[in-house]
Amino acid sequence: MNRRNPRPLPPWQPPPSREGPTESGSRLTDEGAYLLLRLPLPPVSPENIHVEVGERQVIIRGQHKESTELRGDGFYRAQRQLGAFHYTIALPALVLPSAAEAGFDEGILTVTLPKADPA
Repeated sequence: MNRRNPRPLPPWQPPPSREGPTESGSRLTDEGAYLLLRLPLPPVSPENIHVEVGERQVIIRGQHKESTELRGDGFYRAQRQLGAFHYTIALPALVLPSAAEAGFDEGILTVTLPKADPA
């Protein structure tokens, strides 16, 4: 408390995590012998998506780049948008990382994760 501001400041709290959605924010389903992860992504080209599969988690990283130009009578406007994303999704069962498959179609990333022990 000081003379200029008689009200004390609230205690500092760390900002919320920006890690991205967990399995509740994506669609992670158990299909018996494998887990199926379906995750909507921002408009991004497939070559800008990196999927890393571990036994207990999936890490998805990517970068969105977009640029537009508009020319008219007496004006020129150029706009660039850049953005990166990073998701870490915990898996409810052990999976085989070497047998995982990923596909990207119409803005949806689909990752098929065969279970280590499907029993």
